[in-house]
Amino acid sequence: MDAKGNMYVVYRNSVRTSPGSWDKDTFLMVSKDAGKSWSKTMVQKWEKCGCPGALYSMASGADGVYMGFSTRGTSSFAKVGKNLKINPAPSSGKSSTRPMVATNKNGDVLFCWVEVQDVVWQWGEFLTMSKPTRSYPRIDRSRSDHR
Repeated sequence: MDAKGNMYVVYRNSVRTSPGSWDKDTFLMVSKDAGKSWSKTMVQKWEKCGCPGALYSMASGADGVYMGFSTRGTSSFAKVGKNLKINPAPSSGKSSTRPMVATNKNGDVLFCWVEVQDVVWQWGEFLTMSKPTRSYPRIDRSRSDHR
């Protein structure tokens, strides 16, 4: 929910397109009247997918609402608006999952994700919607010297 009371839901739809194939597209729903009516927007299409469900995140900040989502092994975030600009995590050559987005009162956006299923965390601070303004070191949780 944002400061104006608008409600937001991001989710993955699952539609069977053939006996062995599914489309699992990401959608955003918005209600500006306390849930009486909803608008629906496709965020990202994912055709012929056999994947399981995915985690999503949302955060409301000083300048809007942000959502984090993953498609085909790439975590991304976008600011909710008429023209969604999808900002993917910088590629390390590994799959990224479990996108998390947070904001603060200054309008800064923190976007983080998991690489290689709970082994490596990497995050970047996005003060602009185009590229990270600061990247943080990778933390390899499989190594014993990190706590």
